[in-house]
Amino acid sequence: MRWRLILPIIGVVVFTGISLHSGLIRRMRDSSPRYFSWSAINLDSDPLNKRSRSSCTRSQPECVDWNVEDVGLWVHPGLLERALGISALPAFVAGLLIVAGLSEVGISQVLSFMIFMPLLISAWFFCVGWLVDRWTLKRAK
Repeated sequence: MRWRLILPIIGVVVFTGISLHSGLIRRMRDSSPRYFSWSAINLDSDPLNKRSRSSCTRSQPECVDWNVEDVGLWVHPGLLERALGISALPAFVAGLLIVAGLSEVGISQVLSFMIFMPLLISAWFFCVGWLVDRWTLKRAK
């Protein structure tokens, strides 16, 4: 069995399934296009607030802008999300650090998360599969 090939495929398929499920939940809630919740991870598509639609202007100092979009909903991750998060914890830590770093320069967290996480999950599960393959080969000898 070639675990270094099977595990990355399983990881990316599970990530894709969770992403599609999160997208369907978002569409059913008819939530803001600015925010995206991938399982329990809230992502902002406009981290520097460049496309804000505030009704307040600088000439109105007492104006209070209640931005309903900023209210986040708490999502409880399911069993599959928790299993992927625990099994690929180093990939998620590295991915969230990359997403946070890129959001500081204004790059969408949603875009960077969806690009880097499948790559990092694949790399992590490839390394784990390689170790399993190596261990099973040594045990067979």
